[in-house]
Amino acid sequence: MDSMTRTVFPSNCDATMGFVTEELKEGYARWSWTIADDRFNNPIGTVHGGFLAVFADEVMGSCMATTLREGESFTTAELKINYMKPVGKETIKGEGFVIRRGRHIGFLEAKIANEEGDLVATATSTVVMIHPE
Repeated sequence: MDSMTRTVFPSNCDATMGFVTEELKEGYARWSWTIADDRFNNPIGTVHGGFLAVFADEVMGSCMATTLREGESFTTAELKINYMKPVGKETIKGEGFVIRRGRHIGFLEAKIANEEGDLVATATSTVVMIHPE
């Protein structure tokens, strides 16, 4: 299998961050992240938004990966995230959805919630498909 078709979960990034893949099926992913200490905090004491963006990107990327055909890959062209509530030492859950998958472009969405089920962030992403030559 060449590098264009190999998808590995957890990736080195996922393992470093502590992300856990809970469910993957065609066009859908569910992940969790238990933040047990302050390594990911910003100066005001909550999880830095950049780390939440990485989590959202991994959730969305994994749901897109479930749709790949032999030899295909993709790359993120755009990522937008909205933060709704601060995150601290807690477990958050992320759900990712493929909204539309075309031959050249895919549209993805993620919803991230805390243990109480409150939405802490939403994200959208546009990906560009890479086809074998």
